[in-house]
Amino acid sequence: MHYRKEIDGLRTVAVLPVIFFHAGVSAFSGGYIGVDVFFVISGYLITSLLIRDLEQGRFSLLQFYERRVRRILPALFLVVLCCLPFAWQWMLPSQYQDFSRSLVGVTLFISNVLFWRESGYFDDAAEQKPLLHTWSLAVEEQFYILFPLLLWALWRLGSRKGTVWVLAGLTLISLLGAEFGSRVYPSASFYLLPTRAWELGCGVFCALILSRRQGLPPHDGLSGLGLALILIPVFVYDENLRFPSVYALAPVLGTALIILFCDPTTRVGRLLSLRWAVGIGLLSYSAYLWHQPLFAFARLRLGDLEPVMTGALILSTFVLAYLSWRFVERPFRNPRSRLFLRRSPLFVSMALIGAVILSVGIWGIQRQGAPERFGANAVALAALNTSLKINYGLDEACEDPGQSFPTCSTDPNPRMLLWGDSFAMHLAQAFQHSDSALPFQQYTQTACAPILGLAVLKKKTGPAPAKGCIVFNDWVFDWLKQNPAIDYVVLSSAFTLLQDRTLQQDGTIQPQSQSASLATQGMLDTIRQVQALGKKVVLISPPPSNGKDIGRCLARVALLGWSKDRCDFIIADSPLEIQHRRSVIEAIGQQVPVLWLDQLLCPEGRCGMQDNGFPVLRDKEGHLSRDASAFIGRTYDLMGQVITLAR
Repeated sequence: MHYRKEIDGLRTVAVLPVIFFHAGVSAFSGGYIGVDVFFVISGYLITSLLIRDLEQGRFSLLQFYERRVRRILPALFLVVLCCLPFAWQWMLPSQYQDFSRSLVGVTLFISNVLFWRESGYFDDAAEQKPLLHTWSLAVEEQFYILFPLLLWALWRLGSRKGTVWVLAGLTLISLLGAEFGSRVYPSASFYLLPTRAWELGCGVFCALILSRRQGLPPHDGLSGLGLALILIPVFVYDENLRFPSVYALAPVLGTALIILFCDPTTRVGRLLSLRWAVGIGLLSYSAYLWHQPLFAFARLRLGDLEPVMTGALILSTFVLAYLSWRFVERPFRNPRSRLFLRRSPLFVSMALIGAVILSVGIWGIQRQGAPERFGANAVALAALNTSLKINYGLDEACEDPGQSFPTCSTDPNPRMLLWGDSFAMHLAQAFQHSDSALPFQQYTQTACAPILGLAVLKKKTGPAPAKGCIVFNDWVFDWLKQNPAIDYVVLSSAFTLLQDRTLQQDGTIQPQSQSASLATQGMLDTIRQVQALGKKVVLISPPPSNGKDIGRCLARVALLGWSKDRCDFIIADSPLEIQHRRSVIEAIGQQVPVLWLDQLLCPEGRCGMQDNGFPVLRDKEGHLSRDASAFIGRTYDLMGQVITLAR
């Protein structure tokens, strides 16, 4: 193929936003779209090679996959092997078990499926996954297992026009699937091939167009528009956006415009052909491989990253990228290099290294994260590992909205209702272990405040979850009407309505500026309706929080032997949004009793985060661990305090 410097420059435009996004640089809130740019470039380059081989009558699947192996595996396996000792030293058993699964996913090119099943790309836990970024490599390789065969068959069996129409239909179906999936199955839509194939397909069509016309006339305006369509989303999009969906059309079509209408004679072409841009583009694959492990392990070891450390990690990314490009990527692809292997030795050596990585992964899964790594400290770390798991309350099934499960009630005839979101779930053990324990029913739904007719509307998920929350709360209220034996209703929530737009029951969207007053008034109206049923209502505040992930901090304390008070904090140092949340609860507290957890957990304003060897809070949001919740019940008779406060 004719070498195009501007394509390497385009790789720079793709990789830098991704790195800055994962580094946590807030200005690059949409930096994840760099992956979409890579997909289009990849579709274009690979299809150009395939078309050339098909037209010259020397198409070979074996040769195609040899090129892919040389391009992808040596640098990838190097990075994975370098991750192993750090994961062994710094990961809790559950984290190491997840890491072991990712080793299996990487070697089998199914890591996108694995990460889809584990968590969302934008979840806090994703920051600690060293191999999270390999999902995009898995998507590409899955595409290139199927696409060469499809293109070869269409080329042999039909006309070029028929080939174009078939590929166009499949690309359109994939785009429509991405739009639908982003609304209904957002995580699957983000990770899986069927809803990403259209982006690679756009690159395929670039290759078909250019191979047919032998290049299009360069155009300053169209190539400039293309660059704008990439750069604007980098700074405007954020993690709350539904993606990939029609929103992904901007960076995808922008990339296509540059591929089709840019050359070194255009302004954009001259910019992308600058020496530094081409240089970074040449390093882009290695830089992409190195950046996520560096950031993930740094966060595991240090917690939140300071700007100086972030800058050092970005610099280290490119230093390592240059070294791996210079001494691994190029030699394995250059026939004149001493490291260049012929086809059979290449396949055998990569298969052996892959088998070693796969075996390490399977062993780590079977050993449940190998807690024996920590010797005498293994028992304590295993206990911490258990304590940091999600606290669903009485049972994980209690998160399932709008259904009654026997495991979500402590007695067939409850006298108390625990109603709210995850900040209600984590109170269940406290009630169970209270001296004045009454039988109670738990009805909770994640991210759903116990407010009738009102719910959070998120751009990323659309109206369906908000409507589901409203339906759930209506269902709980109807259940209350039908259960006159319920004397007490405990409400608890993080009141996240204060931080987003809201959806009223009639479907009217209210602006964010009104969300605080709507949430406060909605909570008061809900309380009055519950009281009108003859129930006594008590509101329990969320635990105090400093906005940092206490669970990660305590894991580092245990792993690294730091002082046990390292994760403690002062309430007065809490972020402004948490202090604002308190002011809203105080306003509601003028109409209903409030039980303040910070008065129990933070005597004299200082919050100790480890008590009797277990963590008090388990995450960044400030959820209680199961052990801490039970401890609060035993120590402070939480249900007894609720009964005393109720009126």
